[in-house]
Amino acid sequence: MLNFIDNKLNSKIGMDFKVWDWQIPELYGIVLGMFVKLGLTDTISICKSEMLDFIIDVEKGYYKTSYHSFYHAVDVVAVLYYMLTDLGAANYLTSLDAICLLIAGLCHDIGHPGLNNVYQVNARTNLAVKYNDQSVLENHSCTLTMDIITKHRLLRHVHSCNNEYKDCDPKEVDTTIRDLITKIILATDMSFHFDLLESLHDMLKSASPCSSEESVLLHAADLSNTVRPWDISKRWSDLVVEEFFHQGDLEKQNNLPVSPNMDRKKAHQCQISLGFGDFVVKPYFEAFASFLNQATIFLDILANNRVCWDDMKNAPPQPPPTLLIPNSDDASTLEDENSSKGQRRVSLAAGLLIIPDDIQEKLRLMSSQRHTRHQRKLKRSLSGRSYSHHALLPAHPARLKSSDSNSILDNENLYSTPSLIITPVSSGSIINSTNYNNVKKASNNHQKRLGRMRRSSSLDHNMIRQITSLCGTGDSQPEQRVVVAGS
Repeated sequence: MLNFIDNKLNSKIGMDFKVWDWQIPELYGIVLGMFVKLGLTDTISICKSEMLDFIIDVEKGYYKTSYHSFYHAVDVVAVLYYMLTDLGAANYLTSLDAICLLIAGLCHDIGHPGLNNVYQVNARTNLAVKYNDQSVLENHSCTLTMDIITKHRLLRHVHSCNNEYKDCDPKEVDTTIRDLITKIILATDMSFHFDLLESLHDMLKSASPCSSEESVLLHAADLSNTVRPWDISKRWSDLVVEEFFHQGDLEKQNNLPVSPNMDRKKAHQCQISLGFGDFVVKPYFEAFASFLNQATIFLDILANNRVCWDDMKNAPPQPPPTLLIPNSDDASTLEDENSSKGQRRVSLAAGLLIIPDDIQEKLRLMSSQRHTRHQRKLKRSLSGRSYSHHALLPAHPARLKSSDSNSILDNENLYSTPSLIITPVSSGSIINSTNYNNVKKASNNHQKRLGRMRRSSSLDHNMIRQITSLCGTGDSQPEQRVVVAGS
């Protein structure tokens, strides 16, 4: 702890922090140092040794699972600390809020047995019965957290040392703080992912604080494995898959439905990671980077990691892939057998994700709102990064048929446009620079709604699907189609 406070540790708490480089007792001191630097003594008026006892008891409540272990808890706390101190998230919270956030982050998976909510419900475990199948593991973590807080009387001085609660009834203050910590932990249930995404967009639209900042931050930290440097991200992914396959094996042994992504004979790590990054992490962190401008670093790393996963996926030998987000022809691959018709459920490290049928439209609308209402906040657009890929395509791309079969396309004009243009071209015809400028002018209204296009090794499959629906495949007509994209 003293070394951390004096900045004498070999590694800084940030994107490159590796929890595996430390022994458990050393992690006690590092976590305690984070609380101390955030004003533990002044905020809740307890001494360091009391907080250390609390941290040790929390660690004892974690199982030694592959992924949902005390190492994961410390990693989440480290990311939260980084967000608060380096990315400016502390500007949105009081000191007491920040302490509650770190307590929730440290305890959010306590008691997690490495078998997610789907298994708990399907196997009719005691926990599922106790919590009526609702956020089973999250409720269990809340119960254990409150028990440890009670044991150590962690909040006994808050009413006397915090200006916000001075002269208030100590019991009411205790209840208020416990409710806040409980709310933050419960929000880590992946079934609330899209609710949190909408809350994040509501915060951006109103440009004012709301009651969900802590939950938004913890959810981002809980998803942050994918947006960490490649060696760290890959190791966490290995641990996730190990825990997934262990659950899948138990489900087979107990004649239970095998959860999505957990059958070691069918699931593929690369495709799971790519789908998780594209459909869950990327839209969330794009909105998150609008909330905290400096959080664009997460998107940069996510893009780099995607290239690594793509390279690994394409390297032989290649097992049969399993898509995280199924298309209409292969929806049964990942759907929970107990899900209702038309509702998709996907198992993730953080829990069960229920995908609304209208999610693509919701994400498109959210992205459009970020463009029009918060351009001054979104500095990312100036650096060439994209907004959500769900809003890249205009509703009706500009089209032009050239009448001059001998004209030539101006390369300089071709690559100077930041918009996406789909142009049917008669066989043997080329677009000239004059006609191209007409196209550019005609699509000006669409360009206002488009972010700059993220550099990628390939077009997003949603874009390809929309392009095909608008223009066809080109196989049945003797004409070529040209797709022009910004750099």
